[in-house]
Amino acid sequence: MKTLLLPVDFSNTCLNTIKYVASLSKDLQISRIILLKSYYVSMYAQLLPSVDFVQLSADDILAERQRQEERLQTLSIQMLSECNPAVKVELASSEEPLLRAIQEVVAQYQPDLLVLSAKNEKVDEDNPVGDRVVAVAKTSTVPVLVIPPQAHYQPLKQVLVPCDFNAVARLSVLSKLQSLNFSSHPELIILSVKKSGNPEAAKAEHMKLLKHQLQNNSYRLEYISQPDIVEGVVKFADENDVQLIVALPGKHSFFYNLTHQSISQAIATNAHQPVLILK
Repeated sequence: MKTLLLPVDFSNTCLNTIKYVASLSKDLQISRIILLKSYYVSMYAQLLPSVDFVQLSADDILAERQRQEERLQTLSIQMLSECNPAVKVELASSEEPLLRAIQEVVAQYQPDLLVLSAKNEKVDEDNPVGDRVVAVAKTSTVPVLVIPPQAHYQPLKQVLVPCDFNAVARLSVLSKLQSLNFSSHPELIILSVKKSGNPEAAKAEHMKLLKHQLQNNSYRLEYISQPDIVEGVVKFADENDVQLIVALPGKHSFFYNLTHQSISQAIATNAHQPVLILK
């Protein structure tokens, strides 16, 4: 993998994600990390007073931007000192709202991976990136890695892939994991979650399908019965030393039809395992 895009907002969760990515760079063949800052200021913020009845002037907005630019420079220097020495850290900025800014930078730089900081639901802090994780993940044209609050990087040994066997053909996208060039060559745990009934009833058929789709990967098949699919996935990951959860694309993904709140709660509850959403 060559280029990684990381939108920043200076929240504590974002600072933790920067540390995570710095460690990740030592296990991936990353050549460039782009730190993106959106300096968008809404018309309402410019025209209407704040809750403290303070109206921002043009000078106030410019001074705040200069402070943020200095912080961004400091972050890039700090990150560069913690990354693999071969990695280059670059800065990108935009006057557009975050979602549009990300789309523009993706089109310009063609990153291989977009990394987002999940919102910490237990802490009251300004977290623009975390507030828009779901919208960005759904509209992104490149794979998205969502880092939960307080997650710390661990070399990948086991990667959990929740799978609906009604869409087993989508497992072919797991070939994109190879393009990420993890040095640890993790084992894939294919997890089938049934809301009721015997989860292993079609195991022989499932193993045939997996052999066809995952012939070049190390994997094993697991089953659980759980009425709440996301709860079952999160619990399994916590109990089985999983370092990463992979969400497959399409309507059979275990994230596909969930609400913003459900996804946010699933990621926030899952305090240790980042989620990679393939495209």
